[in-house]
Amino acid sequence: MRNKAQPRSPGVWIGIGCLLVLSIYTYSHYHTRFSFHQPNDQHLKQEVLQLVQQQMRKELRDRPNDQHLKQEVLQAVQQHMRKELHDEVAQQVQHELAKLSHFKHYVNDSSPVQEKQNLAERAASPLLVESLQGEEAPETRGEQHEREKRALLKPHETVQTGGKPVIVGGSDGSGTRAVVLLLQRLGVNMVIEDRGTLDVHGEQLGMGGWPDAVNPVLHETHGTDYDVTSLSSNLIREESRRLKRFLSTMQDRAKRQRTPQHSTWGFKAPISMSLVPFWDIMLPTGFKFVHVLRDGRDLAFSRNQSPVQKFYNVTFTDSWARWKHLPPVRAMEVWEKWNAGVLSWAHRALDGNATLVEYIVVRSEDLIDPERAPPVVRALAQFVNSPLSAGQACCIGRGPAEFLGSHQGNLKGTGGVHQRYGKWMREVGDNSELNSTLHSVGKHALEAFGYLPDKVLDYSEFLGKGEACDISDQCSNEARSHVAPSRRGIMMHHRARPHRF
Repeated sequence: MRNKAQPRSPGVWIGIGCLLVLSIYTYSHYHTRFSFHQPNDQHLKQEVLQLVQQQMRKELRDRPNDQHLKQEVLQAVQQHMRKELHDEVAQQVQHELAKLSHFKHYVNDSSPVQEKQNLAERAASPLLVESLQGEEAPETRGEQHEREKRALLKPHETVQTGGKPVIVGGSDGSGTRAVVLLLQRLGVNMVIEDRGTLDVHGEQLGMGGWPDAVNPVLHETHGTDYDVTSLSSNLIREESRRLKRFLSTMQDRAKRQRTPQHSTWGFKAPISMSLVPFWDIMLPTGFKFVHVLRDGRDLAFSRNQSPVQKFYNVTFTDSWARWKHLPPVRAMEVWEKWNAGVLSWAHRALDGNATLVEYIVVRSEDLIDPERAPPVVRALAQFVNSPLSAGQACCIGRGPAEFLGSHQGNLKGTGGVHQRYGKWMREVGDNSELNSTLHSVGKHALEAFGYLPDKVLDYSEFLGKGEACDISDQCSNEARSHVAPSRRGIMMHHRARPHRF
């Protein structure tokens, strides 16, 4: 008969227990080491970060105007996930994503700013778990374009201004010089290199000034409405190098001449309008663009045709000979293409919330109209954050029309200034072919800027309720002292050297 098995001694059980503990430890240690901390785990980390960003964009679309919240949430999420992924294995990541299910509640909260500390810990909706299985939240077109645009240049290749500089541009002869005088009275520190035209000539851009920077761009774009991301890498690299040198110089000069009354700085160069998309990537903190307009039909008969001479052939490659019998049409073509292009770019960028640029249109015709000028000047003051009161800004708008100046030094008094506007009708006369061609070529821009038919531009977005100018008020002598330089000063500008881009 077989003996019954004897019970094992305590020492045996202790030995078995030790082996079991050692086996569990070894399995856990090496499984973690080789399954989750091998190089492939880095790809998982990056993939999760991208998925988190995409989901955040999707969740935040219900708050399209809260750009600051979007950026703060995305940055907070990214930082939190990097921290978690640095020390934790993939299973812990899955656990973190699954437990963060109340994110949307916090985004929709009436006081989301107070919850920012919690956003990083509530960074995902339940849909993100599904995204990990292959259902990624799509990136919007605007978000993709903004990411690609910002990736064109590294931070050290851009110019950090600490604020938004004011850039004044427009077709040459539009009245940009008058707007500079106006901005100075509104408290903007304008950098000026030419006391006659109040321009900056862009000598930092190359031996030829502005054409050295503009022509290479026009060779690829043939206009002002373009996407920088679609340009050649060589052009982007060379252009950014030129513009950084130029902007850094302008900023340094502005700092040297800054006063407590002039906290905002800017510069004026008519041709700068052709580089608006480049200013957008060169100035990551944004900028304010003052787009100065004058009726293109008048500019078609201006004595200053340097834009046509310098840039027509690079904008329109095969049209010069077509207008041999109607030369003014060339100027109209350039005016229409460039100004309508800037407007189109600005509207598209602003509508998509894809830029920090601020944009305003100022027509020089409005600045000499006693009824239209005050609200326009008030809107411009609001646009540049002028330290002047609403009343002072309105009084500047009610100043003498002659302060606008002119490239034609023989014009005297208000009547002389008004002679500059509407002269196209005298020039066209009975030439029906020229009249119809000018309107056909410039139709789109003439309508867009309120010249055809004539209409008052809407500045309501800059003027709050109750802030419109009261024309019946009388401006004090003290307020009028801000309005205009002396006639002698205007004539000194007329006698200065010829205008140059």
